Amino acid sequence: MKINLLCIGKTDDKEIKNLINYYLTRLPRHWNFEITEIPDIKNVMQPNITANKLYDLYNLQLTTLTPDAHSRILSGRNMQLSFISMDPGSVFPHHIHP
Repeated sequence: MKINLLCIGKTDDKEIKNLINYYLTRLPRHWNFEITEIPDIKNVMQPNITANKLYDLYNLQLTTLTPDAHSRILSGRNMQLSFISMDPGSVFPHHIHP
């Protein structure tokens, strides 16, 4: 298995480095792990959520990915999080993420 951790900006925070190293020791030795640092984004999009505010996930926009799969996307400064729900037995066709 290959795992690629994508980091936006430098990961110079000591706590983050310690957590990465901790989880590296827990991965099986035959798994290929890689860290890719992406430069910080200069043109930041407006977040669709506000910090320190409680949200009900079901009030966020539901986006259809396939007829049997849907996603709710949260975005903040330099961050995007997607919650995916799939019906049992649903299948995604082969695809890439640009």
